[in-house]
Amino acid sequence: MLIDYNLLRSFVEVVHASSFSEAAKRRGITASAISHQIKTLEGQLGFPLFERVGRRSKPTQAAMGLLDKVAPEFRNIDDALHGTRTNRDDIRGRVRVGGPGPFYQFWLRPRIRKLLEHHPQLELEVAFGDAGLIEDQLLQGELDISLYFGHRESGALEKAQVYEEEIVAVASPDYFAQHGTPKTPEELREHAYLGNSLRMIGPWWGTLYGHLGPPPQRNRCDVEEVRETLALTKRGLGIAIVPTFALGDALETGELERVSLENAETSYRKPIWIAWRKGTDETARLQAVRKAFLDASVSAKR
Repeated sequence: MLIDYNLLRSFVEVVHASSFSEAAKRRGITASAISHQIKTLEGQLGFPLFERVGRRSKPTQAAMGLLDKVAPEFRNIDDALHGTRTNRDDIRGRVRVGGPGPFYQFWLRPRIRKLLEHHPQLELEVAFGDAGLIEDQLLQGELDISLYFGHRESGALEKAQVYEEEIVAVASPDYFAQHGTPKTPEELREHAYLGNSLRMIGPWWGTLYGHLGPPPQRNRCDVEEVRETLALTKRGLGIAIVPTFALGDALETGELERVSLENAETSYRKPIWIAWRKGTDETARLQAVRKAFLDASVSAKR
């Protein structure tokens, strides 16, 4: 038997209220409308739900039996709906965020700290790794919001720029003293390099000097981790191509020096965004995370 939800809801209100008119107020309808609903429900059930006792209507024994069954279900439904609204509107629950490893330590960490301090009921699940992998996870729905380097252009994403990364060439004073200081791109190509040739050296060379031929071939140590690359660079083993955020105070202390050519650029800049999928449920917790990531007042210092 298929019974209209609204009819059962009105029946429960009439039993709990002092009168049909009071139940009608609670339901936001007229007394005649709620009376019609009760008659319709009685017709569908095949038995009366109320009997007249003087000037008042009293629920029948069958009605009380029905009430015992349906009233708890309505309470469960109301609790579930309230919980869903609360979960969506309150800044609580889990948000999955991501970013590439080195940049996560520099940029994401202070924002996460401030976010958790301000919203004690918020939970973050943080993934970090290769930029392309992170973007795949975002597109596949495994992350809610992430740093975005633009490797996977997609109309399914919305984005907002949060940083401009500068890529530079650096080496130690000892390296320059031993191997000479390059003056032209052609001389620069002949030097020894350290770091990830596929992710950093190749794109750096291609962006600045691609018209002069292939990138440098002498990569003495192809290492993924930027901190290890810098450690080797400080020992005078070669030139490193790194983002400036990873250098810390190495330039100020003189541990490293930037490569500077006479008539050519040695650094370039590229934007970094945060991104989220279009159509994502705009919960309060997601909005809070996005606002924190866009907060320009947060220091990016470690």
